[in-house]
Amino acid sequence: MPFREADVSGEPGLLIVNDGRNSYLWDAATRKPASALYPLRDNGEGYTPVAALSPFVSGLCAVVKAGKTGFINARGEVVIPFVYDDARIQKNGAIMLMKQDGGNWLYGYADTTGRIVVPVTYSYNSSGYTSYDGTPNLLLLKKNEEDGGYLSGIADRNGHVLLPPVYDQVLTDKQGHGFLAGKNRHFQVFGKDGKSVTNLQYDDVLLEQGGGFGVAMVIYGFPLLSRKGEHYEYICEDGTKLPVKV
Repeated sequence: MPFREADVSGEPGLLIVNDGRNSYLWDAATRKPASALYPLRDNGEGYTPVAALSPFVSGLCAVVKAGKTGFINARGEVVIPFVYDDARIQKNGAIMLMKQDGGNWLYGYADTTGRIVVPVTYSYNSSGYTSYDGTPNLLLLKKNEEDGGYLSGIADRNGHVLLPPVYDQVLTDKQGHGFLAGKNRHFQVFGKDGKSVTNLQYDDVLLEQGGGFGVAMVIYGFPLLSRKGEHYEYICEDGTKLPVKV
């Protein structure tokens, strides 16, 4: 074999191999390289260099070239160029792309065809994504210059902004009803298209499941029991209210 090490690639018929200097895809059927050669990646002083290629996820293989990350497909074609300081494929299949801007990190999203669906202009927060990674939509964060925190918004998978990043928290309903957006400890109810179900803001809403610090996905249904001050009322999905107040 013309290589020293081989590892599974996650793609049928392909291996990730290295010859001591370069790493590349190897086609097990043709017994030939299936991609360009990429120099091994430095793994820190005193450590053995590692392959520049990572196993396939959602049909794409992340590659680090000259310190920059991009993606290739199973044919070895570059789908996303090697211009990003970091990149990762989320559980929902969206590709988060990151660039360093001075002391700050910015991020955006691409789809698996390489199309940029959200520009790399949003404020990266390493602790702000864990709970959102598995949601069907895309989290948008902007740094709040007033307090140094982050404001949240939501885009769909095509990059259309459903909720701009002006909220302290956005909760997504697992059943697809829409979103609950919180600001200054008040919640507003939005449909799945991002349009407000009602312009009223509530102090609290009754969830069927979920809630709490760091939670992004919850379950609620309509009519939705909501509290404003000392009074409770039921909101219907069309924005009307049931003729009941508690």
